[in-house]
Amino acid sequence: MKVVFYIYALLDKKSKLFFWSTFLFTVLFSLSITTAPLILAEIISNMGMANHLDDYIFYILLYAIIMLLTKFCEIILNTSQGFLRVSLLKNISSSYLKAILSNPIEYLKDKNGGYICQMLTEASNDIYILIKTFSQGIVSPLLQLLFVSAICLTSDFPLVAMVFSIYIFLFFLTTIILNKRISGLRIKMMDSTVNSYMKLSDSVQNIVAIKKNNCLQSIEKRYDLFLDKEEKAQKRYWKKTFQLFSLSSSQSFVLFVFLFFYSVYSVIHGEMSIASFVLITSYINLFTSPVESMSNVISDVKRSYNSLSRFIDEHKEAEFIHAREYEIPKEKIEITCRNVSFSYSSGEKEILNNFNAVFKAGAFIAIRGDSGSGKTTLAQIITNYVSDYSGEIYFNSIPVKDISDDVLCELVYHVTQDDFIFMDSLRFNLSVANPLSTDADMLDSLRLACIDKINGENVSLDMQLQDSGDNISGGQKQRISIARLFLRNPKVIILDEATASLDKMNKKTVLNNIRSFFPDATIINISHDKDIWGLADFLYDLDELNAG
Repeated sequence: MKVVFYIYALLDKKSKLFFWSTFLFTVLFSLSITTAPLILAEIISNMGMANHLDDYIFYILLYAIIMLLTKFCEIILNTSQGFLRVSLLKNISSSYLKAILSNPIEYLKDKNGGYICQMLTEASNDIYILIKTFSQGIVSPLLQLLFVSAICLTSDFPLVAMVFSIYIFLFFLTTIILNKRISGLRIKMMDSTVNSYMKLSDSVQNIVAIKKNNCLQSIEKRYDLFLDKEEKAQKRYWKKTFQLFSLSSSQSFVLFVFLFFYSVYSVIHGEMSIASFVLITSYINLFTSPVESMSNVISDVKRSYNSLSRFIDEHKEAEFIHAREYEIPKEKIEITCRNVSFSYSSGEKEILNNFNAVFKAGAFIAIRGDSGSGKTTLAQIITNYVSDYSGEIYFNSIPVKDISDDVLCELVYHVTQDDFIFMDSLRFNLSVANPLSTDADMLDSLRLACIDKINGENVSLDMQLQDSGDNISGGQKQRISIARLFLRNPKVIILDEATASLDKMNKKTVLNNIRSFFPDATIINISHDKDIWGLADFLYDLDELNAG
C-alpha cells in the first residue's frame, strides 16, 4: 500500500478531485456497458408481445442514453487520467530531484543526465500505468464481470454465473503464479534499458570529443555491448509474457466455446429464449477481448507497482543528522585545515598528505602549486564535494562535516574553470544564483564581471545560450559564472582557475570587484597565473605545505 499512499500524497486538492472522478466514472462506465445488453435483451423479449412502436420508445431511449453515458464516462475517464498524470509528473519530478540532491556529491558524480532522466521517465510511466491501466484494464473489466454474474443470477442463469466465477478464479490463479517471475524479468529489463540509455546520453553529451578523436567505431562498440544485454533481457521478459498471454487466451477460448454451445443448445431445446441467448452471447463478445488482455494488464500493473516501490525506496530524501545545529554566522569565517589527507584510490599516492593551514577570516588568499598538487582537491574538500578524506576542515571552530549541505551552499560559493550553463536565456542562467534578483541586479552583476558585450553585441538578458554555452567563448562562460557570484551573499568564496580564460586587464578588474563587493568574505583564489598573485593578502604554495 505504500505506493498508493505515495501517489496519493503527491496530489494537491485539485488532483485529488481528478483521482476520485477517475474512480467514480470507472464504476459508472462498467455499470453502463453491462446494462446495455440487458436492455437490448428486454427489447427483443417484448417483440413477440407488443405490436406498436410506442411500446418500445422507452427502451429505445433508455438504450440510447446508456450508450451515450458509456461514451461520456469514457471521455471523462481519459480527461481525468490525463490531468492526473500531468499533476503527478510535476510533483514526482520535484520530489525526485529533491531526493537526488539530498544525497552526497559523490553519489551525484556517478549519475549522468541520461540516468537521472531515464529513471524519472520510468517512474512517470509506471504511475501512468497504475492510473490508466489499473482503472480501465483491471477494475473496469472486473466490475463488469461482477455485474454480469449478478445479472445472470437474477435472470435465472446460475450455470452461466458459476462459469464466470470459475473463470475469474482460474484467471487470477494463473496470473499470480506467472507474474512473480515476470516482475523480476521486467526489473532486469528496465535496468538494462537505463544502462544503455545512460551510455547513449554520455556519447551524445561528448559528441564533439567523438568527432575530434574520430572514435565513432569505439563509441558504437561500447553502446552495442549494452544494447546486446538489453536485447537478451527483453527476450527473456517477452518469452515469459507470451506464455502468460497464451494461457489466458486459452482460458478465454474455453469460456467462449462452452457458453456459446450451452446457449445454442438451450435455445434449440426451448430452455432459453432468443432474448436470453442475445444477452449471454453479448456478454461473451463484450468481455472476450478485455479479459484476454487483462492478464497482460495485471502483469504491467504489478511490474509497475514493484518498479515504483523500488524507485521510492532508492530515492527517498536523505535525512542527515548532524552533531550540532549550525546557522549562518554573522562574523567572518576562518578556515582551518588540520592533518588533511586524501587519495582517490586506496594504495595510490595521497594527493594531500597531512596538510595543515589556516586561512584567516576576511583575507584574500592565493594558492599555487604544480598540476596534481591537490589545489582543486582542496577546494572540493572545503566545499564538501569530497567527503572521504581524513583529518578535519573547520569553519571557525565547526567541522565542515557537521554543516548541512543547505547551510554550506549559503556559506560558500565555488566558481570553477568550467562552470555549468543551462540551455536557456542569459536571464535564467543568472536567476539560478538568486531567483529574487531583478533585471537591474543581473545587469549590475554582468558589469562587475566585465561583461558588456557577448559575441560582439551588447549584452541582453534575453539572449539564448546553447547547450553547455556552446555559442559563447570560454571567457564569456567564466564571466557568467562570476556574475552569478555577485548575485549571492557568501561568507567564503573559492575561485578555482575562475579567471583562466580572461585577459590580464579583465582578470585584475574582476578580482578587485570581487574583493570590493565582498569585503568580509574569505576569498581563496586558486591559480597558476603569476600576474594576479600580487593581489592577495597571503600566498600559499601547496607543494611546500603538503608534507606528501
